[in-house]
Amino acid sequence: MVLANDRHIVTRTPGLRASVNGLASAPPRKGGTAVAGKHSISVMSPTTGHTTLEWDVEDTVSVEKARHLFDDVKAKGMIAYALDPGSTDRGEVIHKFNPQAERIVVTPQVAGG
Repeated sequence: MVLANDRHIVTRTPGLRASVNGLASAPPRKGGTAVAGKHSISVMSPTTGHTTLEWDVEDTVSVEKARHLFDDVKAKGMIAYALDPGSTDRGEVIHKFNPQAERIVVTPQVAGG
């Protein structure tokens, strides 16, 4: 479901994986929040499956690996969502990598009618 200003519904069923517009993502972190200093990007690809990469904002090498993955999947036309901090059910579409985002979920674009 698309909300105003490019926001999308991110849902989570207790005991199951979180999902963005019905597409499963990595299980949420304990308590639904990121571990201090750790952030993650989860990519759901119909061809390569589910990939998750974590980075620490203080580790420039891990941030650059995450940025490279983000840029690669965006160049393939996928859509990225940054989950709201501490939330497992709200997110916002993002177009540029943000190393401060606690959790980024990337999915294929879904055509609608």
